[in-house]
Amino acid sequence: MLLMVISCDSNPKRIIISGDSTITSQACRSEPISNFIFTDSEKNEGYFAENIAVGGNTIQQQNTIWNNLTSDKKKSFDFIFIQVGLNNCANGNSSVVIAALQSYVNDVNATKNADAKIILSCMLPCKYRWTYLNDSGILPNNPVQSQQVWTDLNKAIMNQNSSLPNISGVDFRNDYHVTLLADVNGNLNPIYDCGDYIHQNQAGADIIIQGIRNIIF
Repeated sequence: MLLMVISCDSNPKRIIISGDSTITSQACRSEPISNFIFTDSEKNEGYFAENIAVGGNTIQQQNTIWNNLTSDKKKSFDFIFIQVGLNNCANGNSSVVIAALQSYVNDVNATKNADAKIILSCMLPCKYRWTYLNDSGILPNNPVQSQQVWTDLNKAIMNQNSSLPNISGVDFRNDYHVTLLADVNGNLNPIYDCGDYIHQNQAGADIIIQGIRNIIF
């Protein structure tokens, strides 16, 4: 695990974590990243992280999970962390995928606590995964198109698109982990790879966790 500074905040924070299999437990990771956002000492102070990420989920499916939470639950968090979209990229359409994420953000904004902050996070690098899936026959993909959607969505998240819409209505835009997890070709670096070119090991998850902590603290 990465070294994390223990907080002495008198107002402990609550965060809900939305995502896909790169955020929840999957492959060589047995626990979701929500379990490691806060140290044991911070948890004893009242800091709390809840996971709603589900492996294989699309943006729309995570949106549905959020919408199905009770009003009180939605308003109980100080931060809403969203890192989802990989399952929309394969053979996707950039404009459609960006619109889906904007719709999700809009729904969160309409129902969260007014003071809560949305952390919108870029997808992790996985360029070779599109070819891997195609070769395996699991989910045939157009690698070039799929990677372009990945690029366009991450740019939209970071407010960097010039010819496509950018995502609005967020408080923090997070790409801390993207370069750190990538090799020189834009793939998930083998040192962080569970072996399937898309799911990061715990060392890779720790980098994502540190990016979240950098924002919260």
